[in-house]
Amino acid sequence: MPTPPLPAPSFRFRAFGPDTVITHVPESRSINVQRNGYFMMNPITAKHLGLKEGGYVRLFQDENEPADWYIAATADKFKGFRVRQRTDAKGTKRVVFQSMSTAKRLLDSTGTEGLTSGSMLVGVAWTFSMDGMDLFPIITSSLKVRAPRKTK
Repeated sequence: MPTPPLPAPSFRFRAFGPDTVITHVPESRSINVQRNGYFMMNPITAKHLGLKEGGYVRLFQDENEPADWYIAATADKFKGFRVRQRTDAKGTKRVVFQSMSTAKRLLDSTGTEGLTSGSMLVGVAWTFSMDGMDLFPIITSSLKVRAPRKTK
């Protein structure tokens, strides 16, 4: 008695090639967070978020998934943190804003309590809109810890 034919496997493939992957990123889209409340972004990240000097930014935490955070530009000066532009020691212009309680909560949500600062990627390929704002994910799983500065 012949064996019945096996059903065709149902594969779900994701294709990778020059047309589907980023082959060169001159500078990553990231945000640096310091426990003292200082948030800093490079110009590429700020441009994708639509942030400019004197604008405002809001952060959102998913209450169901506390490690999931989002960032959005807002025109509402009563609900956003004011954005400023600063030049770092290397001469690179950075976009900054401050909120100590938010920085502490974000860093603690990564499971690294006590961390003084870290850098995380900001997703630009996947966003969603809420209340007229485009929310971009802060990829907390990409956290890169900075070594503490040596004191003399």
